[in-house]
Amino acid sequence: MAEIDKRLARFCNKRGDASFREAIQVLKILNFQIKRMKGSHFFFQKGEGKEAKNITIPVHSGIVKKAYVKDIIKIIKQEENERI
Repeated sequence: MAEIDKRLARFCNKRGDASFREAIQVLKILNFQIKRMKGSHFFFQKGEGKEAKNITIPVHSGIVKKAYVKDIIKIIKQEENERI
């Protein structure tokens, strides 16, 4: 199992909040880029046009809340299903 797969698997096993640094690393692995920032909200995008995937993550004190961690986990699982 590659290091990338291990990192994604560790993130999928999260049950609570995550650090923003860890969330960014996972989103970069999934080819998301920071599109823009407004205040404490970071807007990530993957792709262009109608096929684009977007996710917005608010960050306070370097922490990503549990609800947004779940959203990232859903994206990871969708990506895995698309690869198969």
